[in-house]
Amino acid sequence: MKISKLVFLLVSICLLHSKISYSQETQKSINYSIYDDILIKKLAAENPNLIDNYLIYEKNFSKLIAENNHNSKTDTLINGKRIIPVVFHIIHNGGQENISKAQIVDAVNLINIDYNKQNADTSATLPLFQSRAANCNIEFRLAKVDPNGNCTDGIVRHFDPQTNFAYFSTMKQYNWNPRNYMNIYVVNFIYPEGMSLPDGAFIGGMSPFPPSNTLSQALTGGDTLVDGVLIRQDCIG
Repeated sequence: MKISKLVFLLVSICLLHSKISYSQETQKSINYSIYDDILIKKLAAENPNLIDNYLIYEKNFSKLIAENNHNSKTDTLINGKRIIPVVFHIIHNGGQENISKAQIVDAVNLINIDYNKQNADTSATLPLFQSRAANCNIEFRLAKVDPNGNCTDGIVRHFDPQTNFAYFSTMKQYNWNPRNYMNIYVVNFIYPEGMSLPDGAFIGGMSPFPPSNTLSQALTGGDTLVDGVLIRQDCIG
């Protein structure tokens, strides 16, 4: 089971949706920005062929999706739903980022509500997206078996000071095979390497592109070990 970038991206959005926080000391309006977009624009300016190569990749990837839609061997179905086992890696330094199991369970419940179009605000969907809003027939579940075949509750806690300046390099140290699990990494602060954030701003969550994607080659070198979602502890559940 290979979990696509679209799932990672949408999960990032759903996880962030209920808890977008901002400095309470200021009255500035919230500015929602996509960090990947900012970095991609910078890379595209340095490499004019980047976007053209990306469009070729997207065309080929769309064909692959269409082929897999007719291949039942790629699905893990229970009652008509695709089941995605999730592992939460709690990367902490003994602080508030060492979130409770209750907060994690709440986060899983929220994304399942959103993916099954059971959220209370569906009537407020923007007209642009109304034709695309749907029950995706996907269910996320905390993993019950780890990569070694042992029982797990789908939550792994790692004591690591990197939680205060986490980035893609932090993810690669702890990942479970992304073909079998969806990896979610909870940290205290996300620090974008090679880029400074404005005063009072922060990155709530992010996810790299699939390793084979041209943009992934530019952003992470196509590293398969950073496949997952990186998210702040106060932007989840």
